[in-house]
Amino acid sequence: MLIILLIGTVVLAVLHDPFWLIVTLVLIIINIMKFKYYNGSPWRKVFFRIRKIYDIENAKFAARNPGFTSSRAEWLKFLKGFYRVIYPSLEDDEIQNRFNQFEKDITNFSDYDGIKNIFEKNFPQVDESKIHRLIDAVKNDQTHLDNRLGVLKTFVLADIIGRETDCQNRLEFLYTAFVDYKTLNL
Repeated sequence: MLIILLIGTVVLAVLHDPFWLIVTLVLIIINIMKFKYYNGSPWRKVFFRIRKIYDIENAKFAARNPGFTSSRAEWLKFLKGFYRVIYPSLEDDEIQNRFNQFEKDITNFSDYDGIKNIFEKNFPQVDESKIHRLIDAVKNDQTHLDNRLGVLKTFVLADIIGRETDCQNRLEFLYTAFVDYKTLNL
């Protein structure tokens, strides 16, 4: 579809008006930026695919259970159901073990070193004490009881990303989710 649109605008530009050549260039630039955003890294490819599934499952569950987000038990039930949609071959015990591990990872902030490395890579000019303060702020936010369910959702998504790519992509997703969460719309 996009190729037909681009060919059509080039033909219009050549035959009629150079305005269409400008339109073609703008469309090309927009599509390159869009491609880079959605496919810029392996974790982004996985995240945007599973995010669509997550949104569909969330809508279905919310239609069957109005107000489920205010109930911890219902939220956990939804997240485990979503995890089952992604990995249908897993047994209930395996899923429960994964969720127990997520809770431990959140409580212990197990990803401290990995996130610290990403901070250091992204901000090489910042001294280590400031990085520790930043990471401590992220840790306090992540481990705060009011944020547990949202953070659990982030860890579920991170686990799926880690299983489908690798641990480094999982950490990069967590870093983005905690530091630049508006770009992901979590």
